[in-house]
Amino acid sequence: MQNPSRNRARILIPTRAVSADEGRGSFQGVVLRSQFRGDGHLAVVSPPGLPSVELQLLSQVRFRPGETIPISVDVDQIHWFGADDQITQKERVATC
Repeated sequence: MQNPSRNRARILIPTRAVSADEGRGSFQGVVLRSQFRGDGHLAVVSPPGLPSVELQLLSQVRFRPGETIPISVDVDQIHWFGADDQITQKERVATC
């Protein structure tokens, strides 16, 4: 039997591609956690209906866990990897 996960494409959405604003194609997300880092707050957000998916975004505003915020993703910055692409973790990180 073939492993179904081998047929799935993988995507990489760089942090700089995700923002907390109501742009074209935005959707609501729930803040899971937020942490201050020197250049702002790093929030981890889950899209509606996808609890296993986490998106990270940088913001000058601190969000509270459980807060619902608008999320916008710049689709031009998404990196797609087909099911047959054999890339290493090091190569995947380097494409950010």
